[in-house]
Amino acid sequence: MEEKEYKDEEYRIIFGVEKNTFDSIVSIAELKYAEEHQKGGRKDGVTPRQRVEIALKYSRQYSSQRYLAIEYDIAKSCISPIVKWVMKNVVSSQQFSLFNRVQNMTDNSEDRLIDVTETYIDRPTKNQRKWYSGKKKKHTAKTQVEVGADTLLIYSISFAKGSTHDFKLFKDSKIDYNTDSTIFVDMGYIGIKKVHKNSIIPIKSSKNHKLNNDEKWWNKEVAKVRIAVEHVNAFIKKFKVVGTRFRNRRKNFKLFMTFICCIYNFETANL
Repeated sequence: MEEKEYKDEEYRIIFGVEKNTFDSIVSIAELKYAEEHQKGGRKDGVTPRQRVEIALKYSRQYSSQRYLAIEYDIAKSCISPIVKWVMKNVVSSQQFSLFNRVQNMTDNSEDRLIDVTETYIDRPTKNQRKWYSGKKKKHTAKTQVEVGADTLLIYSISFAKGSTHDFKLFKDSKIDYNTDSTIFVDMGYIGIKKVHKNSIIPIKSSKNHKLNNDEKWWNKEVAKVRIAVEHVNAFIKKFKVVGTRFRNRRKNFKLFMTFICCIYNFETANL
C-alpha cells in the first residue's frame, strides 16, 4: 500500500493529533524500526509511518482491527502487535512522556487540578462487583488525572476499578505535591482537607441546605479554575478507544491511556 499524504488540517480529524505531533511519532518509529532491523531480519511490509497511522487511527477512530487489516493489506493478527509497538516506543521516548520525565523537574510547588474520568468496559466474567460504578451504573475503569494549574501539563495519572471511590483513589495514588500548594478538586473528594489542608472544593448543597448567593459565587470561581482539567478529560475522550466502551483487553487500558496523555503533554508543551 502506498503512503498517502494528508492536508495539515486533516491530521487532527483522522489521527487526533497535529501534523508536527504525527511527524515526531513517525521519527521515533523510524529510529526504532532501523534499530530492530540493523542486522537484517524479515520485514512485515508495513513501513514505520504506516505503523503510526494504524496505531493512531485505532486509538482515534476505534475502527475494527479487521477493517484496518483490509485497508493496509495485512493480516488481522498483525494489527494489535503494531499498535502496542508504536505506543510502547512513544511512551518510553524522551519527547513523549508525562510532565516530570519530560521536563526533568523536581519542583512540585505548582498548584494542582485533580479529577477522575471513567471509561466504560465490557462486563467482566469475574469480580464484576469490583468494576461496577455506582455513579455510572455500569462497569468502568477509573483514571485520575493530575494537572498543573499554570502549565496545564499532566503530572501523573492513576488507575482504579470502577467501584473505587474517587477520594480513595487519591489516597492510594500517593501523588507527589508540595504541602503548601493548592489542590482544586470536585465533590468526589469530600474529606480531602483532612489529608491536605490547602484544598479547594465546591460547597455541597443538600435538601436541608440550599446554597446562598455567596456560596454559589464561590462554586463558580472554583469551576473557573477547574475547567482546565475538564478540557484535559475532553482531549482524552476524543480518542474513542477510551472515549467509548473499551473493548480491548483490560490489561492494555493503562497503556492506551498513558499513550494519549503523553500526546496531550507533547502538544501542550509545544503550543
